[in-house]
Amino acid sequence: MQKKLPIPDNLPNHLTDIFYHINISLPKGDLKETVKLDEAINQLNARDVYALQDYPLHNLSEYAGWAINSEITQTASIESPLFIANWYYWGQQLYRSINPYKLDLKTPSLLEIPAYTKLPEFLDSVIPEQDERLDLSDTDAKKITGPISAMHGVIPKGSIFKQGDVILKKDERLTPEKLIILRRAGIKELTIYKNQKFLL
Repeated sequence: MQKKLPIPDNLPNHLTDIFYHINISLPKGDLKETVKLDEAINQLNARDVYALQDYPLHNLSEYAGWAINSEITQTASIESPLFIANWYYWGQQLYRSINPYKLDLKTPSLLEIPAYTKLPEFLDSVIPEQDERLDLSDTDAKKITGPISAMHGVIPKGSIFKQGDVILKKDERLTPEKLIILRRAGIKELTIYKNQKFLL
């Protein structure tokens, strides 16, 4: 419910309009600097907030599947498939023996990858296991039977927001959902209005 400003009922209309316009331009309370995010829930933000970093920070797999370098698939076809002798299954066994991000993936390789996971260097596409272009039946080498476009099945770095984007506008209320966005943007502290009130 909107607060009614304490002005006389018999105040002339033009003065009432002036009063309201002045009130709108007044600050809404004392500013409190360097407020931690958890202390800012349900408070009003006092100035525009800009992202300090991209989100996501890296290219992410859009779904669970097999990551691959799309460039090596461009000449693949059913008649002339691409044979891949190096493939890796993502999981605890791989992590115990090899860091997936330290694998040599410059050579033709396939890497099984979970959904919403950072892609290792040199891999720029993800195809689901049921993709008709992927043939995993051979135990000696896997086959790609068609070209795969770059960034297929990938959530690109910075596709949600980019560094410098306004992610919270002045006078917006800080809901828990918006605070999650702020954390993803690298924000740790905010300037908020200490008290929500009218200054007369």
